[in-house]
Amino acid sequence: MSSTTLLVERLARNSYGKILASLTSITQDISEAEDALAESLQKALTKWPIDGIPERPEAWLYASAKNHIFDRLRHLKVETASTETLLLRIEESIEDSSREGIRDPRLGLLFACTHPAIEESVRTPLMLQTVLGIESKKIACAFLASPSAMAKRLVRAKEKIKASGIPFSIPPNEILSERLEHILDAIYAAYSLSWDSLEGAEYKMKDLNEEVLYLSGLLAEAFPREAEVLGLSALITFCESRKNARRSPEGDFVPLENQVIHRWDLAAIARAETTLRAAAELRLLGKFQLEAAIQSAYCSERLSGQDTRQQRKMLYEGLIAIAPSIGAELGRCAILAEIEGPKTGLKELQRLDPRKIEQHQPYWVLMANLYRKNLDPIQAQRCFHKAIGLTCDPAVR
Repeated sequence: MSSTTLLVERLARNSYGKILASLTSITQDISEAEDALAESLQKALTKWPIDGIPERPEAWLYASAKNHIFDRLRHLKVETASTETLLLRIEESIEDSSREGIRDPRLGLLFACTHPAIEESVRTPLMLQTVLGIESKKIACAFLASPSAMAKRLVRAKEKIKASGIPFSIPPNEILSERLEHILDAIYAAYSLSWDSLEGAEYKMKDLNEEVLYLSGLLAEAFPREAEVLGLSALITFCESRKNARRSPEGDFVPLENQVIHRWDLAAIARAETTLRAAAELRLLGKFQLEAAIQSAYCSERLSGQDTRQQRKMLYEGLIAIAPSIGAELGRCAILAEIEGPKTGLKELQRLDPRKIEQHQPYWVLMANLYRKNLDPIQAQRCFHKAIGLTCDPAVR
């Protein structure tokens, strides 16, 4: 694969949402912007090997996409007042973009995707695709839908935004918190996808976690008085602080309890602690703050040697009380097993709804480990085999 192709692929991963949001802020049409950006990326693959890579590749893609939109509109047979206005707006901005780079209007696109006119079940998938550039096939897999059905839902949502004239802007304060909740859930979903992705896999999303970290920080900067916005930013920063320790130098997967502390990013942990304290001072408790607090307690235990198991147990119980989830339940079971022994953990695991855990890999990993600690190798092996079947990562397997 040529260096030009690799660069274009990296730009498609890292800059897709930023460029698309910038285009959409002008066109007010997500599909139009997507088509123009795809054309621009294809043009880069053919022109850059001949003409050389431009000094500002991202700005080049943006300007090229806007030129594509501009040319298409000029050749329309029917001219309307709105088309004239759009042409003027694009024409005025083309020169600036190639010279100065592009701004980052993704907040406006995020809020457009969470507008009440958009079906609630499609808001998160829409944000994952438009703002973070995740393919509809990957989104379909994550949301247990067929690729064709998910693609149709996303197309309908984009058409709804265009037809309804949904604004690409931050909403009024009276509805801000409600809309932010959907955005935070989407960003966390994107981070979960990046966490499960593989280097070198079909979906090359190894840089997605950095993009999500940036977006969470962007939100925290924009809304410093929203406790859950700060909570999510702290949570992702805590998780990212350990990224260098998750794999050995040979590429092997390293479980959390075996990670080498000196490979953690202590400066990132300190930033996360500061952000979490700022959230706590607002006295509006939420699920992301509790999850961040669990991360904080674990980091504190590993760094100081102080036992935080009871504290983490209480935090998981609080999380289950306000935002029940299978992940929170598993966390509580794991902590109970640490405190009271594997038999207690196994007993609590067996109480969970079988429909929710059948395809949930962390459940089977935890179950296998507790059976192993309970000296039941046959059941442990059965659960490990089930867990192995639920992952594609050779190192994790």
